[in-house]
Amino acid sequence: NPAETWLQQNQGRRTRDEWNAGISQPVGGLFSLSASGWQRSYYPASTTGSYRYADDNGKETGVTGTLSTQIKSVSLSLGWSGSRNMNGENTWSASASVSVPFTLFERKYSSSTTVSTGKDGGTGVSTGLSGALNDRFSYGLGGGRDSDGGVSSYLNAAYSGDRANLNGTVNHSSGSGTSGSVSASGSVLAVPAARDIMFSRTTGDTVAVVSVKDTPGVKVMSGNETSDSDGNLVVPLNSYDWNTVTIDAGTLPLDTELSTTSRKVVPTDRAVVWLPFDALKVHRYLLQVRMPDGAFVPGGTWARDSNNTPLGFVANNGVLMINAVDRPGDITLGQCRIPAAKLQETAKLQEITCE
Repeated sequence: NPAETWLQQNQGRRTRDEWNAGISQPVGGLFSLSASGWQRSYYPASTTGSYRYADDNGKETGVTGTLSTQIKSVSLSLGWSGSRNMNGENTWSASASVSVPFTLFERKYSSSTTVSTGKDGGTGVSTGLSGALNDRFSYGLGGGRDSDGGVSSYLNAAYSGDRANLNGTVNHSSGSGTSGSVSASGSVLAVPAARDIMFSRTTGDTVAVVSVKDTPGVKVMSGNETSDSDGNLVVPLNSYDWNTVTIDAGTLPLDTELSTTSRKVVPTDRAVVWLPFDALKVHRYLLQVRMPDGAFVPGGTWARDSNNTPLGFVANNGVLMINAVDRPGDITLGQCRIPAAKLQETAKLQEITCE
């Protein structure tokens, strides 16, 4: 009985000392070699009243070694480990593994296979495949046979939602049958400043609630989550340290500008920090304006709204960019006029012929 044997050898025995040593070294730029060893010594069994074998030397030792390399994107690894217990009995195991990423139907996958054996004989084989349907959903499946002939398989999936992370696993083995589990993780925050209760997949103890009012889909530079329909986003912070939270300006809508895109904060432990960013809604127009005769409006010509307020000037090839808080109405370019009905808010260049 292994459990009984362990109890007889170790019950009540206190560790006298323990040491570990290891080294990792590249070999010729082609391989990476790592090796480690350990030894643990116990006080004599006679001083604790536990069982003691005649050949018990009170020491356990072990060594491990790994040789690995990567050929383009394929990873190869060889491993070996051995140990000796207090009774002088030796055991060892060895393994070889290969990991191969590949692309199929424009999707990226990774496959891995491991073959192992040991002192007791027999060969174990396991293989697996992992992939992702998109940035939010990933999965893995695989199976194998151990050195005793037992067969096992697994299937897992993970989904990263806006408000929680979901994980599911199903395992099957010839010895223990089928089992499975489902888990969800996330956080619920009451934010008085936002007059809202927020659900987020972020689970840090110290967080900031970033707010770009009424602007969904905004990201910060340090993460991949996006703001909700109210413009709020939960971001993890480090306690008692300077944290810089920077809005990813590339995720802002075309009609939104911020007075600042970065803020610094030093939170206390387990704090929830309210970080609003003042947003200004603007109207943007990118135009290429031609005269009625087909020629470009001359560069340097000022554009003015119906109140004669300057909006900007024409650059080369008749290009005019306008950013305005209010809709400008009809636009005048010298003796030329652009009716408001022709204006479209777009990031693409709009060709217009003035009247």
